[in-house]
Amino acid sequence: PPRGYLCPPDSHGRSGNRKGDAPQGKPREGTASWPPHLPGSPIVRQIRQDCAEPFAAFERCLHENQAAVGNCTEHVNRFLLCAERVKPSA
Repeated sequence: PPRGYLCPPDSHGRSGNRKGDAPQGKPREGTASWPPHLPGSPIVRQIRQDCAEPFAAFERCLHENQAAVGNCTEHVNRFLLCAERVKPSA
């Protein structure tokens, strides 16, 4: 990813950043922070609700496999599959 890339928020709403990039919560000049309109959008809320379990499993896997995050491919795929199936509430 390009320098200054901020990772999406985790299940606790915390954004990550790559070492050497702008401090968390303070984006590098000329870049936007994680889109502020997304965290409260209805579809994001629905994904957080419907896919909480596979996302939590993915986060646990990342924590347990910090030196080999490739071991978490199946976990992230389960979360993404879940998120793709979420339909906005009417």
